[in-house]
Amino acid sequence: MPTSHFSPSLRALSLILVILALLLTGGTARADGSCHVQPTPYYTEYYGSLTLDGQPAPAQTLVEAYNGDGVQTGCFVVQIPGVLGYMRVYGADPQTGTPGMGYNEPVLFKLGGGTATSDPATILWTGDKAQHHITLTATSAPPAVDDLAAQIAGGDIQLTWSDVGGTVDHYEVWRAPTPYFTPGNAGTERIASNVAPVPGDAVAYTDGTSHIGNLGINDYYVVLAVNANGDAWPASVYVGGFDFGLIPGQ
Repeated sequence: MPTSHFSPSLRALSLILVILALLLTGGTARADGSCHVQPTPYYTEYYGSLTLDGQPAPAQTLVEAYNGDGVQTGCFVVQIPGVLGYMRVYGADPQTGTPGMGYNEPVLFKLGGGTATSDPATILWTGDKAQHHITLTATSAPPAVDDLAAQIAGGDIQLTWSDVGGTVDHYEVWRAPTPYFTPGNAGTERIASNVAPVPGDAVAYTDGTSHIGNLGINDYYVVLAVNANGDAWPASVYVGGFDFGLIPGQ
């Protein structure tokens, strides 16, 4: 388009704010393929009973085991409600450098995305290749927010989403300068840690420290629904606001 076709207001550098919805497939299902276990020759097996939200854990519930470094060392998908079949929890392999449990290290369990309590209260991994009976009880993680939206409100960015219900206790709002980020990683920022749910209605949060008008910094957001134990499913929907310059004649 020739420059003469621009209105006088567009002859100078113009600033455009675009609100962009970035959709990702999130982990809202109880079993969502999030098993990342690296088998090793060293393991202990666990079996027993599972209670989720006060009921026998339903089929397709995901059971996970972790070491103290957050490495997933065991994974099991429930087939019979309330029953944990034989689940192998793997130890570290010094020969290959594969991470895993250490001798006499406590095993940390999750059930339905929620942090589980166990009986016995402390389960120490030994790598004995034997079977041990345990009982796990948990409150499931809330569903992921799947309709996050953003708009300009008085020079700030306002985020809105539907209350997810379920076991949600509060919401966290995270921001980063790049899209598709993982909350808690370097460069990310939790700008709200306790946004209250609004049962059956929309929830809103306004970012009063956004970088609207700054061509050098963009803002991308994700909202996590969190239960009373601090558990949340991975984020499923991101939105972003970014500025760019419009050059007359281009």
